[in-house]
Amino acid sequence: MSSFESTVKEESDKEKITNRLLELFDDIDDLKKLFNIVLPKNSLLKTILKIDSYTDHSKLCSVLVNYFGEHFFVYVSKIKSDEKDDKFHKTVVSNIRENILEKICSKHYDPELKRSEILEEFNSLHKNKSTTIHDMVCDQHFLSNHKWQQSLCKNILHLPLTVIARPDSSEKEPEITPLRKRPKLKRLYDYQTQALLEIQKLFSETEQDSRSQRRLLVNIPTGAGKTRLSVEAIVDWLNLRDSNRIPNAHPQQAHGRVVFWFASTNELCNQAAGEFENMYEQIGQGNITLTRIYGSNRRTLKEILDDVEGTHIVVTNTHHFTSFLDDETQLKCYDCNVEFSSEKDKKKHQEENKNHTVTRYTFDKYFESTYFKDIREQTIGIIIDEAHEITSESYQNLLQAMGFDFSTFRAQNSEKPIINRNNIALIGLTATAYKGSGIRSLWKCYNCNKEFTDENSKKKHQDSTGHTRIMQQTEDNVDELDGFVNYDKDNDPEYYNKLDKGTKKIHKTFGGVYVPLPHKGDVDSNPTAVIDLPKSAFVGDNVKISAMNSYDNSVRIKSYHWVITSSIPSFESINKYDIEFHYRFENEGNYLIHLYVTNEKGIQSERTENLIIRSIHGNKTNSSRTGSLEDNIEFYSVLEDRKILSHVTHGVITGPHLEMTNSTLEKERKKFDKKNSEKISNSEDYNLKICEIINKCIKNYGKKRILVFASSVRHSQELMMILKIKFELEVNSVDGTTNPGLRRKIIENFRNTEDDQAQVLCNYGVLTTGFDVPKIDTLLICRHTRSNALMTQMIGRGQRGETAKGTSDLWLITSNFLVSNNSDLKLGWEALASNWQKFDESVKNDLGIMDMPYDDDDDEFVKSNVPKPKTRKSNFILSPESEPIENLILKCQTCKVVSQGLDNCLTLYGYPTSKEGGSQFEDPAILLSALNADESSTNKFPRNCKFCRQIRKISKYSKCSFTKFLSDHHEFDPNIIFIMWSLNNIQKQKQRNIVHWDVLKKQLIRIYKTHLENSDKFIPEHYFSHTMDSMNKLVEHKIIQINNNLDIEFTPITENIEKVDEIFSILLKNKELTHNQFQKIVSKHGVKQKSSKTKSSSEIVFNKLHKELGHIPTRRQYNLAIDKGGQLDSPNYASLLKNTGHLNLKSDENLKDILYDEYFKKCILERRQITHEELDATGDYRLEDYREMWGSVEKFENDIKSVLNQVLTNYDVYSNQRSTEFEKISDDLNKLKKKRPASFYHFEEILQYSNLEPYRYVIQLHISHLRYLKNYHGASAGIFLQLVSDFFRLKEWIGCIPSEKEFIELTGPLTTTNFMKEFGGKSGYENFLKLISINISEISEQLDNTKNAKSIILEKLNELKIKKGKEEVIHLLDSPLKPNSELSVLIHKYSTNKKQLRTYFSTNH
Repeated sequence: MSSFESTVKEESDKEKITNRLLELFDDIDDLKKLFNIVLPKNSLLKTILKIDSYTDHSKLCSVLVNYFGEHFFVYVSKIKSDEKDDKFHKTVVSNIRENILEKICSKHYDPELKRSEILEEFNSLHKNKSTTIHDMVCDQHFLSNHKWQQSLCKNILHLPLTVIARPDSSEKEPEITPLRKRPKLKRLYDYQTQALLEIQKLFSETEQDSRSQRRLLVNIPTGAGKTRLSVEAIVDWLNLRDSNRIPNAHPQQAHGRVVFWFASTNELCNQAAGEFENMYEQIGQGNITLTRIYGSNRRTLKEILDDVEGTHIVVTNTHHFTSFLDDETQLKCYDCNVEFSSEKDKKKHQEENKNHTVTRYTFDKYFESTYFKDIREQTIGIIIDEAHEITSESYQNLLQAMGFDFSTFRAQNSEKPIINRNNIALIGLTATAYKGSGIRSLWKCYNCNKEFTDENSKKKHQDSTGHTRIMQQTEDNVDELDGFVNYDKDNDPEYYNKLDKGTKKIHKTFGGVYVPLPHKGDVDSNPTAVIDLPKSAFVGDNVKISAMNSYDNSVRIKSYHWVITSSIPSFESINKYDIEFHYRFENEGNYLIHLYVTNEKGIQSERTENLIIRSIHGNKTNSSRTGSLEDNIEFYSVLEDRKILSHVTHGVITGPHLEMTNSTLEKERKKFDKKNSEKISNSEDYNLKICEIINKCIKNYGKKRILVFASSVRHSQELMMILKIKFELEVNSVDGTTNPGLRRKIIENFRNTEDDQAQVLCNYGVLTTGFDVPKIDTLLICRHTRSNALMTQMIGRGQRGETAKGTSDLWLITSNFLVSNNSDLKLGWEALASNWQKFDESVKNDLGIMDMPYDDDDDEFVKSNVPKPKTRKSNFILSPESEPIENLILKCQTCKVVSQGLDNCLTLYGYPTSKEGGSQFEDPAILLSALNADESSTNKFPRNCKFCRQIRKISKYSKCSFTKFLSDHHEFDPNIIFIMWSLNNIQKQKQRNIVHWDVLKKQLIRIYKTHLENSDKFIPEHYFSHTMDSMNKLVEHKIIQINNNLDIEFTPITENIEKVDEIFSILLKNKELTHNQFQKIVSKHGVKQKSSKTKSSSEIVFNKLHKELGHIPTRRQYNLAIDKGGQLDSPNYASLLKNTGHLNLKSDENLKDILYDEYFKKCILERRQITHEELDATGDYRLEDYREMWGSVEKFENDIKSVLNQVLTNYDVYSNQRSTEFEKISDDLNKLKKKRPASFYHFEEILQYSNLEPYRYVIQLHISHLRYLKNYHGASAGIFLQLVSDFFRLKEWIGCIPSEKEFIELTGPLTTTNFMKEFGGKSGYENFLKLISINISEISEQLDNTKNAKSIILEKLNELKIKKGKEEVIHLLDSPLKPNSELSVLIHKYSTNKKQLRTYFSTNH
């Protein structure tokens, strides 16, 4: 074995730790004892992993190291105990330290001597007096001394330094962030625009509404973009205010400088801060600072405001913000306005004044706070994210400190109490505008513990069961808000009485709830002149009207002219000339907004939009801002139709749980919940089933992002460990005890992992609200909760739809813990559940799950009050309404084939033509009615052509993804159909679902040749690529997967094969495929057939040369080839290019890359810019080749002068940093692909679009080698390019294609490691060679280069002797391989007798 091989195979830190522990704990029982010391007593690792039954010493040690982690002398990813005040957590690391050190002592020939040596060294370095190992490891300064750390690891433990290093965590978020503008912002949806206008109205009102008093609660489902719209509303409003376009704003808003955004967790704060940064980059204008007051070590807001001028958007949480408040509230008599400092004074006053009210009101204490008084005066508004938490003590303290008075006494004793004392806008955002279940329970049956919200359901239950212990429920007063819920109750909406007190408190705090139910008929358009405005607004709204998205593809738009007209008698037309403006509409009615856009050429286009202004009092969703939770069911349905929310497929695991048998006192409920959680966490069968389901979801069904809600901290961490150890999955766990920095890093990794890499994240208590990972495809809820709101929030984590960059469907798997409200008012998940799908039987059987087991009463909640979702109008009729029926144009909604003309449409859709008669649609009026009918209508015209209806009928009940894709997405695309037909035949004939691309490509070429047998055209081979659009579409829909070696794996056809053949028979015979679509490809990509007999000898030479060189031959190269062949009758070069299908030489980017490479290589060799003579003297190309490509050599040199200077300046710095540099090249290429998608890039593209300096590419590789990326489909482009670069360098040095052994032995350790990582295993080298277009058979066919190489070695050694003396030569011959030295590599390959060379050069020869 060569010396560098042993370096490559050096142990990782984890392997070193494992081997050292095996050495110390050589008895497996000692290892088990150590494991059991650190495991909690109820750990599932003992039951499911069966630690005590392990007989494999190495395997047990590996599990132990997985559990400990690599930092176990300072931090262990320990599993928490269920005991409340358990000291286990504090001592686990000390236990590990003590056990390992004691084991080291016991292995010494004199244990006591070893023990005293360790203690003596520790005490001397720490000036300590520890007398035992136990005292030493428990010392708080145990790892505080650097010298001791080094000695401990190297001399005592013999373990890597990682065991004492703290685990990485992401950096703390900065306190303030300067904001930058970035153009272009995606439009809001109509419901978002409605909510935005409502928020901005609240900020802009001169006087506050007497009921709402500048308060608003916006209720929008999780994933529907409430954060996005609110952030835009704030930034846009600040823009308007700072440009003096809000003239009538209240002084509080007009002169304030602080907008607060409150969120309950650091993750939510981070999300909001990121949204503000992004928004301001795109639309921001004024001097605004983003201020973060969360996390650790933050200054006070007052200090920041004094330090940084201008407007501040402050993202914070109540924990930081209310830390200045005194917990003691004030005793006060509200009849005579006297305050008391003690209970004694209060009692005396009450005895003297028996009718007086003396109580504590938080508001009176906090309102006088000097700190908050200053902040209140500067505050514009407060936004509360996850506003259903508003009733918590911390939020109530915050609001009262900010001037919101919810005192019961004043609410009851004042006709119109002033709730909002400072006119600060208060806005709440939530997906669940209610607390817990949300519904008030009026009665409870103590025979079976069911609760009832109305008299009818109670009576029905009583009659059907005969139960008699049914008692009325009461709601106790527990805080100041309890009395406030009755304020202004005469104006409450009707459904309000059904809500429980907690939900009423939320609504009262915000003055009601607002659901921005969109108008389904509003449709956006996109002409050259584009008007951006809402389709409807309300009287008094300051509506933004914009032409920002208007465009002209060729010249600049010069002017904008707006005209607003209306049929309202008193309205006079308005003219505006700005690109955008705001206008306040004072009267309800229809308005026409006309936009005239004129470009620099004087060409004008026009667009007109209709704006409906509605009366505030005539709309139920806006009346007095109380809104209606009854809209939620329809609202969810609309958002699912729009794919803003994903569709949910729901299944249930049978899990352990307890039944309530006692009263409903909160104290007893908490005990019950704790016992339930313990039962769930400790169930071996149940938790093993959870882990098996997760494993199958990933490995059998291709799920990539799985989020697990566990029942406790311990439960979350144990599930993580079992999934890691038993199922070898990529899993992490976060909870409230996780270090905030580490927690943030784990969540970031889960969010940002590549789509093709499966990840599981277990959590308890931290991700139930506001956690934003768009592409969660599987959600497991393995915990019990009686709270509808909490359950809805958990489900919402995974319900972001495709439109919102999420998934089309979510697999939701819950335990049998879902608790219904038993009410006809459906809230949260109960409203969503009406649209949930069931799993297929095969999936249910495989996963061991079942459908939701609703009981008889609960069954009704799925069926009642659930309107059927209305289907949206599809893009079916393409002809304008004004066109006569004879000019009808239809587009099939499956195959997308467009048919023009009435008779053609009728024929394609399977009806007699107008001439043939006898059709049910013979009457044009009936036909028009049928064409415009809803999907649910029995008299509708079919939206799919007769062929697609026939195919869909065959595949209607199919569970096979291959068959369903073929049926729904074929679009009569010849490439899709031919590829899938070929894959179908491969599975039928060879009974396998894998084929190499070369085989599939040949099959496609044969099919095209057959179809073009009698044609004068053919499709060239280069058209067929594994990166062609049809292949990409199949990859995107997961029908095929392309491996690194270009093996194509395809989804197995599980359907009855006759059904698939029947579909292909319909498709392959259809003239739409065989004529129309096929001919489009032939017209675009076909090349004229030319008989080989008529092909000139010049063309044959030219094509042969093109293939050998890999680029169009230059004029010089072609003439040289012609002269060598003795063919002096060379035709005109330009004509030859044209005849062989080439535009000109300058269009060949491959040749450009090769010329760049040659020039850079020669300059690097000389360490300077070479002369023209030097450029022309050597290499494959000459000055005339550069002139032919760039016009002149001077122009070429001038174009790359700056890059060359950077290459020469930085070569010595970067040439030895290959590992880090190729990582950066890989990252840069990934970013480039997002900006400019392609399989690989040429030098001029790198020059123009790369974020990384181009000279860093040049130093590390030949630019022309980037073209091999088109064959590579792995995740590490940088590693692959480094291997390619080293391969071709070695090939050039040794003068032949290296064998696999030579490639591994003659390159450095980095290359060897990377090669084994990417291509290790059988046929790995052969697969690598295929990717760089080399056939492995060429190795055995090449000529022996030994003789030539030996003469080169002698020549170079003589040069070295002359330059540096014979000692340098001897040193080189005695040295091991230097992979970056050409001479060293040549010697190691070709000089078998170094001793002879040494003797030769030792003499004076």
